[in-house]
Amino acid sequence: MALCKIGAIAIPATHMLTKNDIVYRNEKASIKAIICVNDSYVTTQVTESLPESPTVKVLVAVNSMCESNKPVPRISTIGLRNGTRLPTSDGRKT
Repeated sequence: MALCKIGAIAIPATHMLTKNDIVYRNEKASIKAIICVNDSYVTTQVTESLPESPTVKVLVAVNSMCESNKPVPRISTIGLRNGTRLPTSDGRKT
């Protein structure tokens, strides 16, 4: 419901997508923001897709895992195209 209110559309994706898969989806749907799990494989594939995905302006990784593999409720911004950063849930700028 919240996505509808802001005019956004969720595009479900598996964690097994490759850079080329992500580039294809970004191009076909003119993706403006990516919210993904903060997993090294996923974030690597997504960040490698960015040079070929000019419509993507915001990339956010969520739900970090601590060493004990318990979820840490946190949002960390990997990057924005204009170079600014969003604050994390605890108020820090990333």
